[in-house]
Amino acid sequence: MKNRFFLLVLAAMTSLSLLAAEEIEIGALRYAINDSTRSAAVVAINRNDSIGSGVIIPDSIYYHDTAYPVTEIQQNAFAGSRYYDWITIPKTISRIVINDNYSFGYSHFDTIRFSGTLSDWLTKEWDPYRVSNDYALCIGSELLTSLVIPEGTDTIKANAFRGCKSFTSATIPASVRYIGEDAFRGITNINYHGNLQSYNNWGAHWMNAYVEGYFVYRNDSMTTLVEYLSDAPYIVTIPDGVIRIEESTFYGVYPYSVTVPNSVVYIEDSTFVYIRNIEYHGTAKGCPWGADNMNCYVEDDLFYKDKTKKELIFCAANDTDSVRIPNSVTKIRPFAFDECKNIGVLYLGNGMRKIGKETFLFCYGIDSVILSDGVKYIEEEAFDDVRVIVLGSSVKRLGENWIGRDIGKIYSYARSVPKAKYRKDDHNEYWKIQLYIPKDMERKYWRSKYWRQFDIHTMDTTLISEKRRSKFDFVKTCDGVGLISLATSDTLFVRNTCISAIQTTIL
Repeated sequence: MKNRFFLLVLAAMTSLSLLAAEEIEIGALRYAINDSTRSAAVVAINRNDSIGSGVIIPDSIYYHDTAYPVTEIQQNAFAGSRYYDWITIPKTISRIVINDNYSFGYSHFDTIRFSGTLSDWLTKEWDPYRVSNDYALCIGSELLTSLVIPEGTDTIKANAFRGCKSFTSATIPASVRYIGEDAFRGITNINYHGNLQSYNNWGAHWMNAYVEGYFVYRNDSMTTLVEYLSDAPYIVTIPDGVIRIEESTFYGVYPYSVTVPNSVVYIEDSTFVYIRNIEYHGTAKGCPWGADNMNCYVEDDLFYKDKTKKELIFCAANDTDSVRIPNSVTKIRPFAFDECKNIGVLYLGNGMRKIGKETFLFCYGIDSVILSDGVKYIEEEAFDDVRVIVLGSSVKRLGENWIGRDIGKIYSYARSVPKAKYRKDDHNEYWKIQLYIPKDMERKYWRSKYWRQFDIHTMDTTLISEKRRSKFDFVKTCDGVGLISLATSDTLFVRNTCISAIQTTIL
């Protein structure tokens, strides 16, 4: 009896050993071996950070000196939430197992590289949208930009190109009689003059339109504009010769500025809704057709009311170390900076006398704002979403709640203590905000009921004049701009990575 029990345990252990042996790990991927079909399936990916920026699935692997074609990607093989630059899928893959969470989980691939031909791709049953819902497609070594389906093709299966962002148009031969559901979902323009036997919704915004550059026209006369492509520049000039602009032209795409030629005589209603500025001096019919402003002046991503550059309407700058508002600006409209992203320092020239209400509301993308010595008054909620503020020496009065909860540091060069209202019901935790003031002003700031709420520190301002504070030439060598204090107690507007460079440049 004992021998029989031992044999059963041994058999079970042997079975488990065989089962474990059927899964092998090669490089970053783990495969399941199917001896009956002499094939392999991808079952998992190694989560180690050393994987790199992309994933290559080979067309075959070797196990016990036998080649096993890789034919399947199993359910949850890439489950997770990682972003990769690309994935290479061999033409041997015939099946990608999909579940509610996608075969690839929440991982995302910017580019799908398919090692076969376009004809090979068209025979596959998988849904590439489930691999990555916003991808560029490479067939072999070629990135698909203008898709041309081979002559003689009869069927394009469901989801064949769904989610592909790399091409803007597709040419389909008349030989195609069947196109599956969502085969071209999201594609801008389809050129097809055949007779389909399928009547499902297979995508495409336009049929038989004409694409040139970022513009989609009704036909090759290029007189009626029907769409402006996504991922295109945010300052747009519509070509001269366009006569009509359709309502849906900028649907889902919101450039900061659009210049419209005088050749345009008709603009559909609401065409330019949510666009900051329209530059147009013609007499088009069809109003109201949108736009926040007409005929602004644009220079260095800054939008002004006119060429005098006295009134700033909007800032479109992104991903830059510093932005300068010129001395000519005397007024800034509310919410002018609400779409700025990743700006190190915003410097206001000396033309400003007042920072109005909500000027910097929703400015989540600006690290620091530096005011020139011209600013005297700051109104309520002016800096609701700015993290670091530098006040010039001329600031005299601050409105209620002039700063918000995101403020971490205030640098004040004012030698006459700015007046601000103290309210007992003010729930801002000012004691968490570091206030830096000139060394000899500590006693005067402390006497103010308002300023004594802050975490007060002193700084040596003798080395930096207003003129030198406004110079940012040295910043160009740095990764970004912020506020730090050097060993000299001097305050400079740089990140920690640039300390040594600044010490040799400026001190």
